[in-house]
Amino acid sequence: MTKLDRLRSAQAAIQAEAEQRYDARRSIRADIKERLAAAGPGTADSADRRAAFDLRAAKRAQLKAIVGSTLPFGIERRMGSWDGVLLAPTDQARTAGRPVARIVEPAQP
Repeated sequence: MTKLDRLRSAQAAIQAEAEQRYDARRSIRADIKERLAAAGPGTADSADRRAAFDLRAAKRAQLKAIVGSTLPFGIERRMGSWDGVLLAPTDQARTAGRPVARIVEPAQP
């Protein structure tokens, strides 16, 4: 038996095992497909994850109502907590919340 023949037989054995695993899970896949068809895509997630998504969707709807129909690109991918307050409550808070610049020395040529 050559090296190529051993490789092909090992590959065939791996494929046969994968086919058996696939066939063994056929009823599980059918059950999941039925649940997804009946209750929608959120069925696959946990209750906590669905609640978090619903909260984000509600905040997004509130922001759209305040700002208008167009939201900035990538607003959902901001890091950290998001409170949805567009205007600072005081002038001092607005000043403290301003972005700052980072001063760096230019690279030497």
